[in-house]
Order: sequence, then C-alpha cells, then structure tokens
Amino acid sequence: SLSAKGLTTGEISAHFQDIYGASVSKDTISRITDKVLEEMTEWQNRPLDRAYPVVFIDAIHVKIRDGQVTNRPIYVAIGVSVNG
Repeated sequence: SLSAKGLTTGEISAHFQDIYGASVSKDTISRITDKVLEEMTEWQNRPLDRAYPVVFIDAIHVKIRDGQVTNRPIYVAIGVSVNG
C-alpha cells in the first residue's frame, strides 16, 4: 500500500524502521513489489465467467505519484456469478 501511495523504496524502508524497528533493504522492498505486481498481472488476466447477474461498482480517490502527486480515482467492480 505504501508503494501504491507513491512512496519510494527508500521511504518505505525508512517507514519500516521508524514504525516497526525493522531494517528492510530497498532491494528487498523492490523484490517484494515486483512479486506482488507479477501476481496482480496474473490475477488481472485470469478467465472470467461469461455472465454476472449482479455487478457492484465503486471508486475511491487516492493520491498517486506520477511525476507529481495528484488525486486519481481507483475503481472497483465486483461481479456476483450465477452460483453466488
């Protein structure tokens, strides 16, 4: 979540040290982030059912760092299959 909020690996490392008293290297944080992104991509490309009788859609605005920090919507769609 810290990475998604736009913190650098160095800032995340410092946060872990401040909050938990744990030393986590920037390289370790980078490897964890890469693994999570890999699993997210796999999940995003999974096959979906052909029909969802009920769909819930919502959004939350969060600060995203993309050169500069801006508020952007993050959309969530939850589909309920025929089997629930």
